[in-house]
Amino acid sequence: MPLKDAFKEGLDTSAAAMITEHERLSSLYLYNAQTSQQSTSNYLTTTSFGFAVLLGLAQLGLQITSLLWPSAGMLAGLLLLGVIAFRRLVGRRIRATEFLRAINRTHNYFVQLNPELETFYWWPPYDDVPPYGSKIAALGELRDAIAALNSLFFGALLSVIFYVLLDDYRLAAILGIIALIAAWLLHRKYEEDIFTAAGKSAIKNEIFTRKAGLHHFSDRQRDEGEQASEP
Repeated sequence: MPLKDAFKEGLDTSAAAMITEHERLSSLYLYNAQTSQQSTSNYLTTTSFGFAVLLGLAQLGLQITSLLWPSAGMLAGLLLLGVIAFRRLVGRRIRATEFLRAINRTHNYFVQLNPELETFYWWPPYDDVPPYGSKIAALGELRDAIAALNSLFFGALLSVIFYVLLDDYRLAAILGIIALIAAWLLHRKYEEDIFTAAGKSAIKNEIFTRKAGLHHFSDRQRDEGEQASEP
């Protein structure tokens, strides 16, 4: 018999059920993170392939003007895929936070039984932490990478279009840079709005909150909780 199963047999039914729930939530959290990383990897592979095709066309000796519209088409396609990937990553970050909060709730059960356990948990055992949108895992960096690429592709796409329409590469470059910055700010705004809405929606499901209290925080947990609450 595996050690963990033997351990569970020595517990009462409620404690064994909570440990099983903790294992299930941990598996779901890891699966969510791995799926996010895999989808991002697939997107980056597609991006690399698109640029490789464009580079191959350029090596055929074609004029740059004849590559403008193929480049615009490729950039538009990559931008569309990038927007979809970014939205999915934001959604997976919300689910990851939900899983972590649910894990904290199982910790709360054991702290209720034995308050001394509180000092052994990294996060305080409350279901209103971590905050939505916190960059406590790789998903935050993945979102930033996708947002940066989307902004770059959007700026480059508009630069190509403006160059074709205006035949002024300096003006097209300036407008492209402005579009790049605007796209980056829109990504940040969208992300912030979604996480704010998710946080407000989750309030009704929060039971064991820091405000309600349970036991004292250790110094480390208090610092972690304060840092997690910072925007």
